Amino acid sequence: MPCKRFCLQCVRPFGKQLHLSVRFYRCSPPVGLLQKVKFGDLNADGKLDILVPPNDSYQDIQYVELPVWAPHNCPYCDGSEPITDSYSIHCRYCGIDLKLYYEQNPYNASCRECGLQLQTCYNDPNYPGQSLCCPPTHGSVILAEIEMGYVDNGNQWSCYINTGKGFTATTQNIVNVEYDDKITVMDMNRDGLSDLIQIRGTQAKLYLNSKGTIQSSTPVSPPSTFLPEHPVLCLRMW
Repeated sequence: MPCKRFCLQCVRPFGKQLHLSVRFYRCSPPVGLLQKVKFGDLNADGKLDILVPPNDSYQDIQYVELPVWAPHNCPYCDGSEPITDSYSIHCRYCGIDLKLYYEQNPYNASCRECGLQLQTCYNDPNYPGQSLCCPPTHGSVILAEIEMGYVDNGNQWSCYINTGKGFTATTQNIVNVEYDDKITVMDMNRDGLSDLIQIRGTQAKLYLNSKGTIQSSTPVSPPSTFLPEHPVLCLRMW
């Protein structure tokens, strides 16, 4: 069912104690978001606060059809993946006609797939409208994997500070996150403030909380046997 809303139920009094009731409506697409929501005490007041990370940053990798002559780097400006589809002939960075360049410099034209020098195929009926090809193996157009660049969705986290009667929304610039990151929120230095640990691959970083703001980053050296499923146990801080 489509997602209608994401609800934080206000704190309800029960006798002299306050109990936090957090209600998430069952919906999609927030399922991934709910898995990444973190809970901790950001201001050491004994109440449970909520941290919501930014959207995942990622390396944009696409599979597209490219002309067989398409280089990995522009011969003029060295821009990465200057051609992004089978109809493109101009470098997406400097705008130079790369097809014309390789037609005029055929000895610089090599097959993107196998690296062999390309041949002219103006009159080849198997490649109509094409000037360069790799017969008979790869022809004039290939399916290739290209990296379009890194999509950085920023490091701004949404923080919901528990007041005892509701939540005050704030933001903190902490760290960007990627899909496979493992994030743990807990008090690492026993000052009553929740800190944040980020594990990416075999690297771990600790972001300490200072007066309610998670900010400084400290690299953490994991032991030789790294267990991602138990990130906190693997951090040898002391």
